[in-house]
Amino acid sequence: MENQASQWELYKLLKEEYKHYLDHAENLWRTKFIAIGAFISLAILNEKLIEILKTQPDKANEVTALGILIIPMLAFVIDLKILETGFHLKNISTYIEKHFSELSLAQGWERENWGNNRITLFRKWITLFLSVGISLIILNFCLIIVSTYIQTSWATFCTWLSIIMNICMLALAVFVSRNLYPSSKHSSLQKPKA
Repeated sequence: MENQASQWELYKLLKEEYKHYLDHAENLWRTKFIAIGAFISLAILNEKLIEILKTQPDKANEVTALGILIIPMLAFVIDLKILETGFHLKNISTYIEKHFSELSLAQGWERENWGNNRITLFRKWITLFLSVGISLIILNFCLIIVSTYIQTSWATFCTWLSIIMNICMLALAVFVSRNLYPSSKHSSLQKPKA
């Protein structure tokens, strides 16, 4: 009985750490959208910046292009931090599922939380779209602006950067999809055999 009580205490501590990381991930998402929105709003609404672009295109265009290309890089770095948090959450759940055999209710919850039911799969695709999908949209939008509207010699560079970053972001989405939410035949969180 004492062993089960100590397991419950450890379980509570792990779930508290889990909650801490979940809150951290939510704060990172808010930071991502606030920072990107603020940066874009500042660039669009800043009349002096627009005026500099028209009057001094030789240096202003390159600086502006760099500023615009920083936006998707910021989004990508925050996505990586969110991914790190997601893997930590998965690690806590996997540990609970594997090592708390006396707490079958807790094991069942962890299995359900990362399993292959419809709600979990729907959550997976929403999560991937909100992180990687939005970052891809931002990346391509920024690259189109730089290569189309800002007259620099960076058109070829932007095209290659777009191709490489799109491949990296899609590979990241596949990696996350397979490792955070593995299919039932590859899952470490298997249902116990009857």
